[in-house]
Amino acid sequence: MAAQSAASLVEAVSRAASTADMWGAEGRLVTQETADNAGPRTEASFRIVIERVPTQRARLEVTGVPAPLVRVCDGTVQWGHQPAARQFWTLSYPKIDACAEPFDEWPYLAADLHDPVITGREQLQPDKKVIECTVVSGDYTGSDASRSGKRTLWIDEVTNTIWQYRVERSTTGLASSAEPAVRIYTLLRQTRDGARQPSDFALQAPLGAEKLSQAPALRLGDDAPLQGAAPVVIFKAAPQYTEEARRSRVEGTVVLSVEIGPDGAAHNIKIVRSLDPGLDEKAIEAVSQWRFRPGMKDGVPVTVAARIEVNFRLLDHLKRQ
Repeated sequence: MAAQSAASLVEAVSRAASTADMWGAEGRLVTQETADNAGPRTEASFRIVIERVPTQRARLEVTGVPAPLVRVCDGTVQWGHQPAARQFWTLSYPKIDACAEPFDEWPYLAADLHDPVITGREQLQPDKKVIECTVVSGDYTGSDASRSGKRTLWIDEVTNTIWQYRVERSTTGLASSAEPAVRIYTLLRQTRDGARQPSDFALQAPLGAEKLSQAPALRLGDDAPLQGAAPVVIFKAAPQYTEEARRSRVEGTVVLSVEIGPDGAAHNIKIVRSLDPGLDEKAIEAVSQWRFRPGMKDGVPVTVAARIEVNFRLLDHLKRQ
């Protein structure tokens, strides 16, 4: 019953999100380097406006960080501005995803959020009011594979609106500096079908700013520029259970620190967080077989330090047998 109730609630949320001609919100964005809350955290403020009718447009502002950012997508052009660096760019871009992520996921959650379950109920206090929220979690796999991972939604069942949204990157992948492990969007205010402000979607070059020839690579969450491209996993070997760990029904995550070399292999593998002596070794054994597209700087492959999380789940292990 809980899974069915969760699925029905997600469907109602998707329907509500897809029928809004215009939606806007302000809130806080917290990024975490690890899913277990043990790593560094950063906090920013954000404002987002998404218009779907008569045309798809979006505006995203991230402030309260050393590198604040403004992005506008009008369905034809994307315009970006980094006020602190006094830089801006424009490029032909027919989609609004760069200006609307992750909120552009909401209208399609009924199809893209798999096996949702209700995990509890919590109170949120946006804008000095108390909202009773049902907490739903599931695995997200949309059309963009790079977005896959776990999603947790704090939903007001009275209005079928989301007031907090946790985006957790797939834990079987590379925990590189290109993206934090977790982003949590907490909405303080949101409006549906509000008044349109033409200035929200104006593409106007800031006075005295330098125009870049292309959009810079930015680290999601704090919008700091990346110093080159991060490594990307192109082959993953699945970790194997030891017989002892299987009998003891040990499950969990091993966290490894590695150096991804120009050869695309993981070197200097060390255990950051242990799970079980035998499974620790199996995690190292698996990751030593992984292959990566190496990190790049100024067009040259370089060594990049990273963390990798290796999950051990008995159900996944049994499916592979």
